[in-house]
Amino acid sequence: MMRLFILILMVCPVLSACSDSGDDEVIAVAEQYWNAWHHGDEELMADVLHDRLAKRAVLEIPESRKFPAEQKDTWQENGYYLHDQGKSILVNKIKNRKPTPKNSQGAEIELLDRRGNAAVVKIATGGGIDYLQLVRVDKRWYIINVLWAMGN
Repeated sequence: MMRLFILILMVCPVLSACSDSGDDEVIAVAEQYWNAWHHGDEELMADVLHDRLAKRAVLEIPESRKFPAEQKDTWQENGYYLHDQGKSILVNKIKNRKPTPKNSQGAEIELLDRRGNAAVVKIATGGGIDYLQLVRVDKRWYIINVLWAMGN
């Protein structure tokens, strides 16, 4: 009986750490990212992104062979290139973006995993998918990496 009691004392602190409000905080940051993109809110976007953000996708090389200015020196292979953005590029892109029509803003946001100071969230829409990797720094969650793809 004593062994069972000791085991419960050792496991309970671990279990309670997994059930704190961290999940809600991570989802809130993902929702802020999504809302900032669709509403053109560069301040909100800048607030949820880590300074070392990397947002990437592998895309087909356009027939025109013209790339966005920030993508000229990127990896290219077999008709594809790496579309790579940092925080400043993404925030500047938001400034010039028109808000998305309400009927196109729907998304399914799902927390895939959270351990310690790391989390992964999936945002799925009819037009594509974003996988967010988040880190907790000084009790705040930030998006540090985004891998995205267009299409269903």
